[in-house]
Amino acid sequence: MNLNKRIHWNIAGAFAKYNLIIDFFSKRNLYNKYRHITVYDGIENCTWNGGRLHKYIPYNKKIKEHYYDLGWSINLTFSNTKINLNDEKGNYLLKEFHKEGNGIILVNDDLRKYINKNYPKYKLIHSITACGDIQGFPLREEDLIFYKDKLKKYDMIIPRCDSTFDKKLRILDKEKIEILISDTCILNCPHFGKHFKDIAKHNEKEINATADLWTKVGECWIESQEFKKKVAFEKRMLGDKYPFYLSYKQIQSLIREGYTTFKIQGREASEKDFLFDLNRFLRDYNEK
Repeated sequence: MNLNKRIHWNIAGAFAKYNLIIDFFSKRNLYNKYRHITVYDGIENCTWNGGRLHKYIPYNKKIKEHYYDLGWSINLTFSNTKINLNDEKGNYLLKEFHKEGNGIILVNDDLRKYINKNYPKYKLIHSITACGDIQGFPLREEDLIFYKDKLKKYDMIIPRCDSTFDKKLRILDKEKIEILISDTCILNCPHFGKHFKDIAKHNEKEINATADLWTKVGECWIESQEFKKKVAFEKRMLGDKYPFYLSYKQIQSLIREGYTTFKIQGREASEKDFLFDLNRFLRDYNEK
């Protein structure tokens, strides 16, 4: 059975990694392999951007139109917690990308209502960045209630990766869950919530992050050796249920369970690392 046709891929770096993405798909003739492709990015240093520190990525209409010609969709990462609904750049981008199939990744409830009212064509996706108060592993009943509430308000949710193989997550609508498959973290990371809050705070200004700020805020806050030991222990403990940076077999099993949308992060990654991940994940998911 060909499982590829069930998969909707959501790939980082719509504008920042445009040449790499197009070259990768062209050389491997992948355009018709999967059910659908979406690319996402945070552009123009918009104060609404979240998830990653500002690193100026210009909006290019030709790139946008090329994706549309391919039949692909584009998501914007408007996942900052603090939103000024009168922001000119944010409103300009909402108008520019307002098209069936495109989506907004967000967490601010006022922005959600504003988009529902004024830009109803967008798919609304609740960002993983707002799950700092969730215990990822194991899921508690209050965590499940949180996700259920978001599913009533959003078209899709991105849960914490810690919970990817949690049995409680299985009772939610799998068609409305986007699985992040390339995260590299530890279970119940103590810095998860504050990490994204600090990124959001910086992005309230329309300026690029300095190299020093990237080190302090944009990168992992856990000492390298401690991180490696924790990862090694969790891999031994969980085996095939280890939920970070998934393997071919893990993704295959999730597709069989009914999950259809998978997200590859890496808009801040080096060219080498980004291509490594595309090669790792964009493969044939077939059953004999």
